[in-house]
Amino acid sequence: MQASDHPTADTLHSRVCGVSKATVYNALEAFARVGLAQAIPGPGGVTRWDAVTGPHVHVRHIDDDRVEDLPDPLATQVLAGMTPEVIDHIEASLGVHVDAVQVSLLVREA
Repeated sequence: MQASDHPTADTLHSRVCGVSKATVYNALEAFARVGLAQAIPGPGGVTRWDAVTGPHVHVRHIDDDRVEDLPDPLATQVLAGMTPEVIDHIEASLGVHVDAVQVSLLVREA
C-alpha cells in the first residue's frame, strides 16, 4: 500500500525479504479479489499493481513504461464524463455489465 510507483509483482518481490515469488503473486491476486488492489494490465503482458482502487486516472509513459496517477483535479475532469447514464448506455448497447472503469492515458515526452 505504500508503493506509489505502481510496481510489478517482480518489483514487489525484490522489496520483500523472505517471501517467495509465488506468495507475492498469490497475495496480489487475493488483494484484487477483495478490492484491496487493482491490476493494471500493460504491454507485453506485464501487470502493474495499485492499492488505490477508487476512481482515478493512470498516466503510462510509453518511453519507459512508468505509471503514475493523474493529479486529482485533472482526473476529476477526465472521469466526469463517465456518468451513471453513460455507463448504463454502454451496458445496454453492448449487453454487458460494467464492473469497473479503468482509464489510462498513454503519453510520451514532448
